[in-house]
Amino acid sequence: MGTTSTEAGRAKLLHPDLGHDGGAGLWNKVNTMFDKIGDSLSIQYFGEYTVADLGTQDLIHNFDMNLVNLDVRIIESDVVLSQESQAVYGIAEKTGNEKNALTITNNSGGSKTFAVYVMGFSLDKLLGREKARVVTSDDTQTTLLSFAVPTDETMAFNVIVSAKAGTDGNYYELKGIAENASGTTTVRIVEETISEDDTAFACTLDASGADVRVRVTGKAATSVEWYCVAQKTYF
Repeated sequence: MGTTSTEAGRAKLLHPDLGHDGGAGLWNKVNTMFDKIGDSLSIQYFGEYTVADLGTQDLIHNFDMNLVNLDVRIIESDVVLSQESQAVYGIAEKTGNEKNALTITNNSGGSKTFAVYVMGFSLDKLLGREKARVVTSDDTQTTLLSFAVPTDETMAFNVIVSAKAGTDGNYYELKGIAENASGTTTVRIVEETISEDDTAFACTLDASGADVRVRVTGKAATSVEWYCVAQKTYF
């Protein structure tokens, strides 16, 4: 007789909550597994803290991901808090280190001892996309986005940039090749498309060390919002 198999959906693979049969024992095994994996991998972080009421705790995770790409779970006394209970904690990106740190605020009304699990997943990284935003207030050239080309690799890229100031909007699309030779990258633009309401703005690409840089220039005494999406393909 042949052997048949049934596909197990994601829900069937999730371990039971604490308080259900087998939940506590399995939770301990999961916790042990995380401890053995350690904090060096880019998929998870574990920390345990005691924070006074209205106090804050900075958590450095080094995932290079914004909060939208992170799953943050807060645990009190071995109980994973529900979304409603977790709401007493404020979870935010740390200003100045948004992609690699969180700030957790205890708004519970008393001192709390809790553990935090952070797991990261970025579809943009899997698909080779980079995104960035910056606001300029003058005509000083600014780096909007930079991304590294691995040593001795060749990368094709498609960079789309938009600039907005009031009712004026500019569009730039830059396609090209970046080549890294022994740690030094050079950039060659193959195709460039520009549509401008304000010709005072500018967008260019250059190389610095191993990095490709998207550089933008705004306008004196003018607030300009710049947005960028870069699609990268390795050869």
